[in-house]
Amino acid sequence: MEFSFGNAEGHTFDEVKKSNEFLHIKNWFEQPEKYKASKGSESFEDFFNRTSSFLSDMCLLEQSGKVRSVLIVCHGGVVRAFISIMKNLPLSDFARAKIPNCALNKATVQNGIFKVEYTARLF
Repeated sequence: MEFSFGNAEGHTFDEVKKSNEFLHIKNWFEQPEKYKASKGSESFEDFFNRTSSFLSDMCLLEQSGKVRSVLIVCHGGVVRAFISIMKNLPLSDFARAKIPNCALNKATVQNGIFKVEYTARLF
């Protein structure tokens, strides 16, 4: 599960930054509240709906009592979405979260309430 960048998919980050064709994506990284989906890319609304749905499923697992721990391996955009949803952050804070590659982020859920224990830890 990651954000869909439409026709920018398959291009390197440098290619995207240098091409006028992908100027709309620059806001995704720098000013997400100004990002406008175009050319087959996904809106933040759709992305947050998908990630929220996944977190709801995690709540159901916790409430069922059948699962004690879940390891989720995903891309930085999804991690940022999870943290934003769990902390109820505004979209403008989305890109400010620095999530290094291979970082560990820990959250707990109890009675349907998420608590972010820590983010962006490298060991």
